[in-house]
Amino acid sequence: MSNYSTLISYLIKGLLLTPLCLCLACAQHLTRLDPPKTHPPRMTFAILRDYNTTCNAMVRAVADLLGHIIQLSQERTGAIVVEPVTVEIEGNCDCGRIGGVPLAGPAKRQTTIKVRPKAPQKTLVEISCKYTISYTWNDIYGKAVRTRTITCTSNGRFEQKLHRGLTRYLGISTTDAK
Repeated sequence: MSNYSTLISYLIKGLLLTPLCLCLACAQHLTRLDPPKTHPPRMTFAILRDYNTTCNAMVRAVADLLGHIIQLSQERTGAIVVEPVTVEIEGNCDCGRIGGVPLAGPAKRQTTIKVRPKAPQKTLVEISCKYTISYTWNDIYGKAVRTRTITCTSNGRFEQKLHRGLTRYLGISTTDAK
């Protein structure tokens, strides 16, 4: 009789554990992070103006952007760092997907600009935006179990906006700034 009881006990445990295992398998898929599929845009522009004029125009273009403050500007090295700002993911970047659903909400944008002389009347301007979000995974009871900083991929719109502001201050068309 004890073999029969043991067999029944295993069957009951198996019947109870099978749905739980299936639920966990589905939950794992729903919480998996799929990183962005887009590649970061190359945002290096050749400006047909001298280095000092281009550097000053870039500082003015950044200063014109509402809510953006220059954190560091070194004319000697050509480095311009803009204070991080919070922007919406939609329209600015791709942060990937969780369970097939695109991440949405606020992201932190850090902007770095490098201005380098290339020739007496040619300057290279490289605009780089790094977007990050903090995402928290919760267990089935809603308790936070893991938080991770996710790096997003820029869609290039903000960089293009800065480029347009620069060319406007320089008084050149976008065909002169390649």
